[in-house]
Amino acid sequence: MNKPEKRISAEAQQLLLSYPWPGNVRELENAIERAMVIGKKSEISLADLPLNPDGQKKNSTHALTLADIEKEHIQKVFKEVDGNVTRAAGLLGIDRVTLYNKLKKYGIKR
Repeated sequence: MNKPEKRISAEAQQLLLSYPWPGNVRELENAIERAMVIGKKSEISLADLPLNPDGQKKNSTHALTLADIEKEHIQKVFKEVDGNVTRAAGLLGIDRVTLYNKLKKYGIKR
């Protein structure tokens, strides 16, 4: 990712260890990659992780469709990487071509 190495705070490490990771290693990798991208300090903190201290995902909602959630997540990641398709695809765990197709499907502008 061409980013300097970062340490993980004790609190963030404890949260990562206590979360069940239903998406397995890919979900954990995405969480850490996301923290690397959005974190501005040399240490990953709780605020950088996509989880609340209670172990629940941030901004979870039950009223949206799966497509709405996917679109919102793609938009958020895309914004975090300043529109870089390669980096966004990596964080999302999908191929660039798949991301291009989803951008078109949801009308997300680069």
